[in-house]
Amino acid sequence: MIKTASSHWHLLTRYLHWLMAIGIIGNLTFGKWVGSMSLSPDKLRALMVHKSIGITLLALVLLRLLWRLLSTRPAADDQMPRWQQWSARFTHELLYLCMVVMPVSGWVVNSAANVPMSWFGLFQIPDPFAAVSAMKSDAMLVHEVTAWVFIGLIVIHVAAALHHHFIRKDATLRRMLSSRSPTSFQEPHA
Repeated sequence: MIKTASSHWHLLTRYLHWLMAIGIIGNLTFGKWVGSMSLSPDKLRALMVHKSIGITLLALVLLRLLWRLLSTRPAADDQMPRWQQWSARFTHELLYLCMVVMPVSGWVVNSAANVPMSWFGLFQIPDPFAAVSAMKSDAMLVHEVTAWVFIGLIVIHVAAALHHHFIRKDATLRRMLSSRSPTSFQEPHA
């Protein structure tokens, strides 16, 4: 195990969190825009970028999950009610699930369409799902539904972080922003 300071998240955890947050929100937004385009060479180029970002995010989430297994977590806020601790844990697990399901379902859609996939036009991505061409519509449905679930979870996650920062005035958000030790957890304001 790699030790994390008890009051804040490890530097790699913070970098992966914010890099992936930008990538995920950007690619969800970009994907919705690309989906609204008419079929054209521009749409095909935009889809290649969308898929490349998705594959990159899949690699990052796998790295993040490995890092999560190897590192320790900061101490939980013992002032937080149990139901909030449970709902935070549940929401995080669903976010991780979406981080895997989104790119994998997109990869299945691409494979089922029998379209070669390259990473930003630099090299070809292997096609482990070539035999699943019958699953294209199911994979597309999973991809689209997961996108909306993901958006909802992101809204909940951001709202909770802002609630902790501005209403409860605790260190939850600060622990993901900085390596400086936040002041001890404060009693929530009534």
